Amino acid sequence: MAEIDHLLEEERGRIIADAEQRCQKIAEEITGIKSELDQELDSDKPDAGYIEELGRKLDLLMELERIERPEIKLAAMEILMLGDPIQYMIDTCKRRVLGADQGLRKVICCVSIQNVLQSMGLHPKFSGGSGDGKTLMLVIFADLLPVDAVVFGSASNMSVFYHNDGNRILRISDDYRAGNEAFDTIIKQTSSVFHRPYKHRTVKNQAPIVLEIGSEQTWAITSVDSSQDIQVLNRQLPINVDGSAETTALVNAATIERYGKGEVQFTIDDRVLVCRAIWQTLRDEGYINVRIPFHDRIRWHDNSNRRNPSLFMDLVIAHTAMYRYQREQDADGFYLATEADFCSARNMFADDKDAQEFVSRLTGKEREVCDILVSSPHGLSREEIGKRLNPPVSPQRVGQILHGESGNGGLMQKVAIETEEISESVRIDDTHSKTQRRTLHKLSSFNKLGVGSIVTLVPKG
Repeated sequence: MAEIDHLLEEERGRIIADAEQRCQKIAEEITGIKSELDQELDSDKPDAGYIEELGRKLDLLMELERIERPEIKLAAMEILMLGDPIQYMIDTCKRRVLGADQGLRKVICCVSIQNVLQSMGLHPKFSGGSGDGKTLMLVIFADLLPVDAVVFGSASNMSVFYHNDGNRILRISDDYRAGNEAFDTIIKQTSSVFHRPYKHRTVKNQAPIVLEIGSEQTWAITSVDSSQDIQVLNRQLPINVDGSAETTALVNAATIERYGKGEVQFTIDDRVLVCRAIWQTLRDEGYINVRIPFHDRIRWHDNSNRRNPSLFMDLVIAHTAMYRYQREQDADGFYLATEADFCSARNMFADDKDAQEFVSRLTGKEREVCDILVSSPHGLSREEIGKRLNPPVSPQRVGQILHGESGNGGLMQKVAIETEEISESVRIDDTHSKTQRRTLHKLSSFNKLGVGSIVTLVPKG
């Protein structure tokens, strides 16, 4: 630690001088672009496309000017070299989002992994009830990223090919709706070649053109249920938002307090700018290489899915990437993961529910339905399942949980639930009855996995 303190002390002057120099250069570029804008707007036939391009450059430069301020840059470097950048970001978000520490850590890892060449990509999938705060959590986190590292808002399926958003982008798809095959295909294809641009060959005005999406596109999806095709879910890191009554009470109290203090919903203060400077520093360094020197001691026990090991290992090296200024490098320049990085990744699934969620991609409601079915071996109808859920829901809602929206996705594609059609005689009055058909759902077993049954680290020696 003393060596790092000494190194940082030597770096202070260089960091401040470099930040001041970059701010001066950025200010000169801003002045030049403003002049170009004035000239273009004063011309007889202003070019709308060019004006839009200049405006985007101006916005990005003004953002850089803020996060390159010497005091912001120095604070970011001190956290990277001496502090805990992940916890700093979680604490920053907790001013507006409660009960989401593990979810925030997961989404931080999903962005961190963009910078590591050994990664295969992590894509956060937020599930939870309507109003549980899925979107708010994601938007609050996205505010910590440089503005050109996030794409958020409605868009057509193919628009991603026409907008030159660049590499290492967090794409937020809020309130995902099932059944959009074109959108799902783009997610699957860009996820499969995470560190390469994805090309689409088409025709425009009878001439061939090649459209391209940049590399490292991280898809953040929010939805009430897991309605996606299983091939899409396999590439995602599930994050279940805490919708418990206890957390809801805390959130409601914090909301009332915010109004009492007169605070705005989204605060872009120096703390947020420090987080942006942390990410900008990591992005400016470019792509890095990471090795796990103790890989021969890692034992993977669950072989239900070939994608899960890479998801977990990405979580390990995502921590290494975030703490790179506190990690050793070997002779080849590779950053070396530590056992602490492994334990941090493993602790994300220390809760049995989280472990099952990771292996089977189950949402909270899906786990609850599985528990109910296992406790009722003779089978239950949708109406009976709905009455036993907490809180109770309608049979239609149970159908969405089982089959997904419009019959896409859902619990039935993840767990071996059997169905049985039965006919029952229902008495109408003393002399009349009718035959009623019901569908019963059965689940003979449901293994609640602990993280120890998924992955372990063998002791040294």
